[in-house]
Amino acid sequence: MTETERNGWYTLNPHCDLQIEHGVPVRIACEPGNVTANRPALAEDVQRYTGLHVELGPWQAGERGTTREAALQVAAEDFDDVLARYAHASAATYWDRYQQPVHARTLDDFETEAYALDFVTAMHHCGLDWRDVDKHAHSAGWQRALYSEAQRLAAYAELPAQP
Repeated sequence: MTETERNGWYTLNPHCDLQIEHGVPVRIACEPGNVTANRPALAEDVQRYTGLHVELGPWQAGERGTTREAALQVAAEDFDDVLARYAHASAATYWDRYQQPVHARTLDDFETEAYALDFVTAMHHCGLDWRDVDKHAHSAGWQRALYSEAQRLAAYAELPAQP
């Protein structure tokens, strides 16, 4: 499973679950007796599991009445990694839609729209503002991630089906 294929809730430790969107941690839910657990230790668990550094927000009542949940904010230093994970998800969206890898010769408005959405989403996950990040400075890295994931998906699609 590639990092961006991780979507949903995953067991982080015996008392806490982690919500992930396209490989990016967004929320943690713990049993009530564990919310006073060492916050830095929970952040380290998330980092080991996802490769991204996070800070936990305040604890709130969880969706499941017996749990407490906290939103997660990815560290600004991991912005490019978050952006790349969303580029991989965009490549998968393009593949699903057109059944061909995305590359410079076939792009229309898809790349412009996907980059804008991925950039804003990465800013949100990292708690950044428009004044904090230069949109143009990150586009080349995003394109490399998009194209490399597109090639990986195309190669995977060419593999013979397993009986």
